[in-house]
Amino acid sequence: MKIKDMNPDQLREYNRIQKQNQRERERQEAAANRIPTANDFKMPEAKQKALDQNSIETMRVVKSELVGFKFQIEDEYCVDGISNVLFGLENNILQKVQNPHGMLIGGHFPDAVASTAVEHVHRFPNLLGSATFKSLYDRFLRAVVSWDGKYQHAYSSPELIHDVKAELDGNYVLRTPARTPAAPPPAPVEVPVEEPGPTDEEIRRRGREQLLRQLEISDLHIPPQALQFLEHRR
Repeated sequence: MKIKDMNPDQLREYNRIQKQNQRERERQEAAANRIPTANDFKMPEAKQKALDQNSIETMRVVKSELVGFKFQIEDEYCVDGISNVLFGLENNILQKVQNPHGMLIGGHFPDAVASTAVEHVHRFPNLLGSATFKSLYDRFLRAVVSWDGKYQHAYSSPELIHDVKAELDGNYVLRTPARTPAAPPPAPVEVPVEEPGPTDEEIRRRGREQLLRQLEISDLHIPPQALQFLEHRR
């Protein structure tokens, strides 16, 4: 029906619906504008302080249970990430983000932290020697799967969540990067050994001997003094 054909009641209803639709569009646009990018999001100071305190305490306890173990940066990142995400899930410290689309829990993408942690623990299982970490690790994996189900997989990567579920089911297989076959070593090059040539003295000695042989068969008359000289120089 055209607006010009509406009676006053129909026109009021039409205007009400149009205004309602406009407000809904404005609400959605405002909500979209409030979603920050992952890089632009800054954790509120109070929440960041709570996360840091929890992480520091967790790290202290885990290290006290692994006396003699030299922590690498990757080990500390693993403990810190698990601690922050689990604390964020348990205390509702979350933020939807875009570019990339997802949800930060305790300042981290939970599915990414979980998949990385599973791989790290399988490559370097020393952390499991800490009872505190082992308990934290198990709670963390189950909490991430529960979070993923709660939001109906809207903020996670299926491949990463698959790693987490496989670990919980005891079916996780560590992906080992393919090794490039090493090139065979080059065949050794045989360098011919050159025998040293005759010394100057050897050349002179050979020359004198050859000359004497020639003189012995020669009909030339050679003075005795010359023959004695040559014999002496042999």
